[in-house]
Amino acid sequence: MNRRESVGLIGFGALGMAGMSSAAKTQTDVLVFGAGAAGLHAARELEKAGYDVVVLEGSTRVGGRCWTGYGVPGRPEFGASEIPGTGRIVDVCRELGVRLQRPSPLQPSESTPPQLAVSLGGRPAEPIPWKDSPLNRLVGTDREVSPMQLWLHYAFKKTWFPSKLDWFTPEFAPLDRMSIAEYYRSVGASPEALRVIGIGNTTGDLEDQSAVDVLRRAEFVRRQAKKGTRGWTATDGTESITTAMAHSLAQRPRLDHAVTHVELTRDGVRARCANGTEWSARAAVCTLPFSTLKRVKVTGDVDPVQREAWRSIPYANFMGVYLDYDEPFWREDGMAGTTWTDGPIELVLHTWSATKPDGLLYAHFKGGTPQFRGMDDREIGAFVVRELARIRPASLGKVRFTHLHNWQRYPFALGHKAFFKPGQVQRYFLRMIAPAGNLFFAGEHCAREQLGVEGACESAEAAVVQVRERLQDRVHVAA
Repeated sequence: MNRRESVGLIGFGALGMAGMSSAAKTQTDVLVFGAGAAGLHAARELEKAGYDVVVLEGSTRVGGRCWTGYGVPGRPEFGASEIPGTGRIVDVCRELGVRLQRPSPLQPSESTPPQLAVSLGGRPAEPIPWKDSPLNRLVGTDREVSPMQLWLHYAFKKTWFPSKLDWFTPEFAPLDRMSIAEYYRSVGASPEALRVIGIGNTTGDLEDQSAVDVLRRAEFVRRQAKKGTRGWTATDGTESITTAMAHSLAQRPRLDHAVTHVELTRDGVRARCANGTEWSARAAVCTLPFSTLKRVKVTGDVDPVQREAWRSIPYANFMGVYLDYDEPFWREDGMAGTTWTDGPIELVLHTWSATKPDGLLYAHFKGGTPQFRGMDDREIGAFVVRELARIRPASLGKVRFTHLHNWQRYPFALGHKAFFKPGQVQRYFLRMIAPAGNLFFAGEHCAREQLGVEGACESAEAAVVQVRERLQDRVHVAA
């Protein structure tokens, strides 16, 4: 793919593809609900197997959480920003000619956190190493651990998954019943360590998240780090991956087709969309997050516990406030560009930018935090700029608000990503990913081993196998 083709695809994904779709076909072999990475990967694999596939997407764009802010200074990633070094999604990128590059050293990851300027107790940040700072009230070896690494420090106190990552099996039921706060305390975390870990935690209260859910995520980070190299970023933005996937389909996704009703029939699946269109298929793959699926009326024979999962699985709240700057103020005060604080702005990340050589800044929040109640986007942005100037005086007059992205408020996500409360893995996971009649499920929340975009594709391939087994490969090849 040359640059002209790549840029063309970016515009194609950002502006919508409805005008390029072929005429609506109300009957098909397989319907796919959702045009994120999971839905697009499922559709591509089903088409390769010879099935006639229609993808129904509620929004006016493709990509799901692969969303690049092409019109925002610094071209930030609102969701997925990095993919593993090897795997399904890398193979997709190579097949479709999507350009990849190694992440910049400025691109933080969970295994390689950024350097921090730290402000605690409302005091301005000082150019003192965290381990020596009088603000650091941790004890022992904890003092030397970056606040952003402390959760991994305690997660790695024990090794729970030496071979297969089977976190959802009955063997780990005791860890599932335990909150991650209880687990951290059991391996020696002090109240101050728990407080530090909880700052900026998008899943909210540490007492409200299953320990096994967090530990399997930590194990994923460990295994990625053991491979010795960072993953990849898409040169033209993560959204360029899903846009290329959509462009490669024989039938382009139907945008502005929000599914509102699903009927499970003896012979297949029927779906109705908010725009009045109705569709029928021999099978369907649902990649909608449960945060939105619970708003869809699904009739037919569905396991009551599965329905309960749709209503009960929580989604993390995440809001990004994106900032532009005239000059890198961190060079003036001699501290790191990233600011971590127990004050109201929690974390202002200095990260890589495709368009700004010195990187971009964005404040990372638990969505819906009380201090922003009643504020509009610009008021929130102004608040962030003022608070940053208070704890990093060198930023005064040099930083301005450009954009706010709130996943909780986005109607086709209603949250950033799924997590499990104590006890929910054992009660829900295997039953929530099981087929309901000829309705199959995919999405990162349905992945057994991987996370992120790779997890979405893993789950899509599992759903495709189930579809093919159910339909016994009696395919209708579209003319």
